[in-house]
Amino acid sequence: MFSNCENIIGINFILFNTKYVISLEKMFHKCKNLKYINNLLLFDTKNVIDMSDMFSFCKNLNNLDLTSFNINNVKNMSYMFYYCQNLKNLKLFYMNDNNSADMDYMFDMCDQLMNIPYPTKNNKSINKYPNEINILIKVKKEDIQKKIYFLDNYKENFNKGDNLKELNNDNTELYIDGNKNEFKKYFIPKDEGDYHIKLKFNINLTDCSYMLAYCENITQINFIFFNTSYIKNMQAMFSCCKNLIDLNLSSFDTKNVTNMSYMFDNCNNLNYLDLSSFNTENVENMSYMFADCKNLNNIDLSSFNTKNVINTSYMFSGCKNLNNINLSFFDTKNVINMSSMFNGCENLNNLDLSSFDTKKVFDMSFLFWGCNSLNNLNISSFDTKNVTNMSYMFSCCVNLEYLDLSSFNTKNVTNMSHMFDGCKKLKHLDLSSFDTDDVINVNSMFYDCPDNIYEFNKSKFKKFKKEKLTDYIY
Repeated sequence: MFSNCENIIGINFILFNTKYVISLEKMFHKCKNLKYINNLLLFDTKNVIDMSDMFSFCKNLNNLDLTSFNINNVKNMSYMFYYCQNLKNLKLFYMNDNNSADMDYMFDMCDQLMNIPYPTKNNKSINKYPNEINILIKVKKEDIQKKIYFLDNYKENFNKGDNLKELNNDNTELYIDGNKNEFKKYFIPKDEGDYHIKLKFNINLTDCSYMLAYCENITQINFIFFNTSYIKNMQAMFSCCKNLIDLNLSSFDTKNVTNMSYMFDNCNNLNYLDLSSFNTENVENMSYMFADCKNLNNIDLSSFNTKNVINTSYMFSGCKNLNNINLSFFDTKNVINMSSMFNGCENLNNLDLSSFDTKKVFDMSFLFWGCNSLNNLNISSFDTKNVTNMSYMFSCCVNLEYLDLSSFNTKNVTNMSHMFDGCKKLKHLDLSSFDTDDVINVNSMFYDCPDNIYEFNKSKFKKFKKEKLTDYIY
């Protein structure tokens, strides 16, 4: 009807009776400058059988609401939104699971869609290559003629196994700035500037560990659609993407993932992460998950189910700008290692861990080391009967004035070295509940603490010389 009307900018359907219409094929096809279509919600589409190419090549459309469309009789939706490059907001009709319409390439080349709003529960294939990832890479002058990785640089850096060996020319398409290329995990740029990478593949990955690790030129990653329902391992998936600033994970299905360790480790420039869609009920390892995310200032993990997590060591280590975190909902009953969990969180000033169950934890070393701003710490619920290592646990907490360790059972602790080293503002510390019979190492335990801290507790450390506890010993 309007096909190839390239000069049309807007269409307003004041009154348009479509109840007798059986085909909408190519209705707006190649309306290249069309920016808006008003009142599509008035369309009666119950008799339509063909919607193929309906909006294809409408390159300037950025908003479409088709929620009123009845597509029960539609048999063909192939290429329906093909090459709608600027389409960002798309609200789709309901489709039941029995619909068998042809949906080949339905959303193909829709570069700006934040995620493909699949209209079916069983995620049937809508494109020949249903998994699609868009990546933005910035190339500097010094990067010209070098290998620029957008996938799995970990193998080259560390000569490790190829976790993405399933991807090849037969099942994967690569586009660089819209031009199709032979599939590789890198390209060699001729000029500086921005490069748009599109990856499309038709297999379902089961292991995404190190998938984008060490791809330092990536600044944005947009998972148009990525079937993650089969993935069990996401270890270090984005590790060391040091220039990554924009990451959309809203489409991720993580119900089968068991390993998220190092997942965002060293993503230095990320300051926001929306993980509200994550299902973590089967995750066992979260160690180093956000380590050295230096610009992350707030993170909402309220959707996390941590009942099966065993390891949280270094989970937030080096998150220098993290100023607030609520972990009251964390289930830590199975955690055995918490070492360095908050190590180097320099801007945290308040931390309430009173809900933590620590009865299985054996390592609490460096747990709060370097939390320079921390002045309120609630660990009153800590059960430490199985802990063997408390070295550097509160070291360099220079603003901490009060610590309640009355619940601590230290019968199995052998290492307390540097435990309170650098706690310059501690006003009072009562370690009368401590059992130090099996402690071997107390080097610099009270170094740089107020004098009264050692004097008040020295009866607990009679077998050690004062210098051992108060002088600096590496």
